[in-house]
Amino acid sequence: QTDEQFGKEFLISMVVRDSSRLKGARPLAGQTIEAAGLRGLPGLFLIALEREDGTIFHAVGSDAILNKNDTLWFAGERSSVATLRRIPGLVSPNSDQVNKLKVNKLERRLVEC
Repeated sequence: QTDEQFGKEFLISMVVRDSSRLKGARPLAGQTIEAAGLRGLPGLFLIALEREDGTIFHAVGSDAILNKNDTLWFAGERSSVATLRRIPGLVSPNSDQVNKLKVNKLERRLVEC
């Protein structure tokens, strides 16, 4: 049995940030999970929402309202992780550190250890 038969599943966190720098992008904060388009993402499942104060909600309902600095935990296939990075207003929690890399964004790779 190979990895391709089962598909690799990953757990990834993304943080709700201000998307106002993107022209025409509506901020995620204040929207419901469903309105923000975070339900039914191909190959991804939202498993938890962590508030800035540390409160964690599991089995997040589609009517849950997002707040700025919420951390969203997704489980999914490796090939689907890139989908999250394309959603305006969602950033990797360590994006400040990643931006210090002196490597072109297009040259970066997700590496499994």
